[in-house]
Amino acid sequence: MSDGADRPLRRLLELLALTGLALAQPVLSAFSDSPETFVSHEAGRTTIVLFALIVAFAPAAVLFAVEVLVGLVRPSLARTLHLVFVAALVCGVAVHVVDGMTELGWQPLLAIGAVLGVLGALLVAKVDLVRVWLRFLAVAPFAFVLLFLVASPVSEVAFGSRAGGGDGVRAGRPANVVMIVLDELPTASLLDESGAIEEEAFPNLARLAADGTWYRNHTTVAADTTLAVPAIMSGTYEPTASPAPVVSEYPDNLFTLLDDTYRVQATEVATGLCPDTCASGASRSGAEQLGGLLSEAGDVLEDVVVPRSETRTSRGIFQSIEEASRNAVPTFEEFLPSLGAEPQPRLDFLHLMLPHTPWRYLPSGGAYPEPEVTPGLGVGVWSGNAPTITARQRHLLQLGYADALVGRVLDRLEELGTYDESLVVVTADHGVAFTAGEPVRTISERNYPEILWTPLLIKAPGQEDGAVDDTPARSTDILPTIADHLDVEVPWELQGSSLLGSRDGVDDTVRAPYHPPPDWDEPGFAEWRALAAKPEPGADDLAFDRGTGFAAVLDGGPFNTAAPADLRLYGLGRYGGLVGRPASELPVAAGGRSGTLRDPDALADADEGALDGAALVDGELEGGDQVPVAISVNGRIAAWADAVAGDDGRVRFQLVVPPALLRPGGNDVDVYVVEGPEDAPRLAPVTLG
Repeated sequence: MSDGADRPLRRLLELLALTGLALAQPVLSAFSDSPETFVSHEAGRTTIVLFALIVAFAPAAVLFAVEVLVGLVRPSLARTLHLVFVAALVCGVAVHVVDGMTELGWQPLLAIGAVLGVLGALLVAKVDLVRVWLRFLAVAPFAFVLLFLVASPVSEVAFGSRAGGGDGVRAGRPANVVMIVLDELPTASLLDESGAIEEEAFPNLARLAADGTWYRNHTTVAADTTLAVPAIMSGTYEPTASPAPVVSEYPDNLFTLLDDTYRVQATEVATGLCPDTCASGASRSGAEQLGGLLSEAGDVLEDVVVPRSETRTSRGIFQSIEEASRNAVPTFEEFLPSLGAEPQPRLDFLHLMLPHTPWRYLPSGGAYPEPEVTPGLGVGVWSGNAPTITARQRHLLQLGYADALVGRVLDRLEELGTYDESLVVVTADHGVAFTAGEPVRTISERNYPEILWTPLLIKAPGQEDGAVDDTPARSTDILPTIADHLDVEVPWELQGSSLLGSRDGVDDTVRAPYHPPPDWDEPGFAEWRALAAKPEPGADDLAFDRGTGFAAVLDGGPFNTAAPADLRLYGLGRYGGLVGRPASELPVAAGGRSGTLRDPDALADADEGALDGAALVDGELEGGDQVPVAISVNGRIAAWADAVAGDDGRVRFQLVVPPALLRPGGNDVDVYVVEGPEDAPRLAPVTLG
């Protein structure tokens, strides 16, 4: 390398160019495609700008600082280190580019990247023209930042107008509005065998239904939070558009409609629809916002630099929504005390990210550790019926906790003396599916009743008698219905209509946007894409028969009536009636299978302060056969589940044990293989090692 090439500034420019191509461009591009990530992190303009600058310039600054420090000790070593950095960055660029153009495995990709990396370093060391070109290319990260902040969907989040569209609107019948949007909740999860809300499991939603109107035939317009919630709040939806879920893209919404005359308080976790005049029930500091975003940037960077076959299947899919679910309880605890009674009417809004995955809560609010894997769940598709039972059970248990939180809101309103005269709305953005062999969230021809039908409960001011309304309703009808209750004239064109008026002539077709699964080549994605429902030729959206879907919802209640009422959430599926029974009352079959528990002492050593945390039992059976497994605690059957064989040949089972069956000071635990029909089961003891 020539003396001129050794000048520190020139080496810095080379690092800027290469880190811009290898790191900044793919990361900023990925975040540009997901502006909702910044919304979920509550990131404002300053945080977004700082994030872009750090991503674009911090890697080069760090590498350059290392070179400078090494150069203070030994200048020749600093020059060598610079070429090592150049080789590594060129390798990263090459792997990313070739990975996107071919279907090569990770070994040939790394080999190609290594060869090109070494070649790039040699060219930089020996060829002046290459060095000059590279230094001119140092403008790249500046261009990437500019495009990210000005010409990508993120610009609307960072710099979009926060003005609203409801100036001068007055309510003819003003009343407090309390609105809760739950997440990932299908109507079918609530139902007992008669099509009513299962009161023993979900007493608070049943209580609200008894006081208000349950629009049981309600469907969402989209299976994506960032599309469904804006449709709920605006009364409009354009299926071919996917704007950022912020007020600059949706200036006409419930918050801006009432903002002039109401005290509006909004706790949003995946959208930013409330203008700056809104109060917020929860907030993160700038450091927390930036830290969360940089953590996600690290995840994206890992997916960029590691060859495809070695990456997680979540490549490019941010985890902000799941993180919001993990933070749902602290968010709720900030929202609840903010409710109040005052002369000015209020709109209090909470997007509660429950019962959304990860499933880890019991109805009591106790949390158990999240398992490393969910047996039988591949790349977004259930392998069969067996794994869906335990997964649905965990979903329902978490729903039980969401129900308890809704109950705390209702109790708070009653304490304030505002419940009777308030307009209370509880709904959900979309559902989740537990249909064997079908996708979890992508809409298919078989799972659409679970994805599209979501609860809608509206208690009007002064309403005393509950009602069930099975007239077709959509999430775009919610805002006009709220406006009708308050006697507010909505000053923009709506796609929905009030559920209080005549519903004659309502289209009996349920429509949803078509969003194909990612076109990646990891194992399982081909099956996912094949299962996804497709539009009719010439159509942009999916269409399903409402009558057929609604009948499936009413017929699809998950509960086993053979299980004791207080254990109904634990006794799902064909052997659900075993739960709560003494093991000594059941016939014994010959044993022979052996197995292990991941944490054998979790149940045995559970004490009064840790019963909830011990609730999930994760184990394996030796041998390749899939069989039903039951666990007894202190002599009573506590849970059952089908053991599921994975691709690695291991037969795994997960069971959730009712804390009510555990006792402090030590528990006796036995595991059995269940044999025979559901009306005459036998227990074959499993030898635990």
